[in-house]
Parts: sequence; structure tokens; C-alpha cells
Amino acid sequence: MFHESQFQSETVTRETLIFAIMENKQPDSFKLKRKWQIALRRYIIEEKANRFYAPYFGLDVKTLKEWVEKQFVADMKWSSYSRNWQISQYIPVQYFNFSKDYDLRLCWNYMNLKVEPIGKPDNMGFNPSALARYFETLFSITQLTPAKLLANKAKDIEREQIVLAPQVELFLKDQLAELRVKENYGAYEFELLNNGSSLPDVQKEIEILQKFSS
Repeated sequence: MFHESQFQSETVTRETLIFAIMENKQPDSFKLKRKWQIALRRYIIEEKANRFYAPYFGLDVKTLKEWVEKQFVADMKWSSYSRNWQISQYIPVQYFNFSKDYDLRLCWNYMNLKVEPIGKPDNMGFNPSALARYFETLFSITQLTPAKLLANKAKDIEREQIVLAPQVELFLKDQLAELRVKENYGAYEFELLNNGSSLPDVQKEIEILQKFSS
């Protein structure tokens, strides 16, 4: 169990004052995300060890820096942090419930932290299926619990994304006969429908054309 008393006191800077002002204007989810982002930056970039956050990041400062550095590509270097690269999550923060300690530990664990260039598109995007395979690979190599839990998380998200909505299922069932007919339609048939012809009229038109072509 963690308590507010476990937070270490921090020096008040211009940045913390600005953040305090922002906290009064932003929704709670934004405040929490920003709090953890700042904590991560202080831990890894400024090398300010914090006994509260360390268990959530899952590594000491030195090893976490090595983990991040191994992901550097091209001209990335520590001095260019926030200018041409940043740290984000493989599984984005919006998929975690910050009111649950379990989710916090999973979200901010080093295995979920990735280095990404700023201003360049993410070619992979957020692909739960690919992420599940990625974390399963990590688990097969390491047998470390966070990898397994993150793989399961990605699978859960994928299942949630592909759930068939009841109204969609009902539409398909109600329209099934017509959908089967339209499955073989081409440009001409759809043009007739889009110009106001009924499905029976289109079918009659098709039958007439077939008679003339035979």
C-alpha cells in the first residue's frame, strides 16, 4: 500500500509552479498523466532518484537510462531529449486506470516505455495484436512477469476493440437477404439503387438484361 507520505519533498521551481497552476484547469486524467511524465523525466533525465516512483518504473536510474539508450536510433542523444525524441508507452496511458496501483505499475514499467522521434509518424501505430506478440517475445526471452502481463493487457484491448456491437449484429441479421443479393452488384446496379430504384426493380432490370444477353 502506498501513501502520500511516501512522496519525497521536491524543490519548488518555475516548472512546478506552472504545473500547479495547470492542475487547477485540467481534468484529473491529464493531471495524473502529467504528474507521472514529470516524475519519469526527473528520474531518468535529471537522475533524481525517488523512492516512491522507482518501484513503478521497475529499474534503478542507471539501468533505466541504459534501457532507454539501447533504443536510440540515428542522431538521438540525451542532450536532444524533448527536441527530437521523447519517451512514451507501447500501450498508451489511456488504456490504464490510474486509480488502480496494479495498472500504474504496468503502465510505467520500463518494459512499456519506448523511445520515439518527435515530429515523425509512428509507422506501426497502436496495434494491440502486434504488441501482444512483441511482449510475448520478451517474455519467452526473459520470463519476466511485466512482459507477460503487458502481453495479456494487449490481448484484452484487442478483444475489446473487436467486440460486435448489438446494433450492428441486428442490422446484419435484418438486412442479410439484401446484403447477399448486393454482394455481387457492380457499378451499374449500385447506380440504379443510388438513383432511387428499389431492390426488386433492380433485380428485374438484371433479369431483363440477362435475357437479352443470352
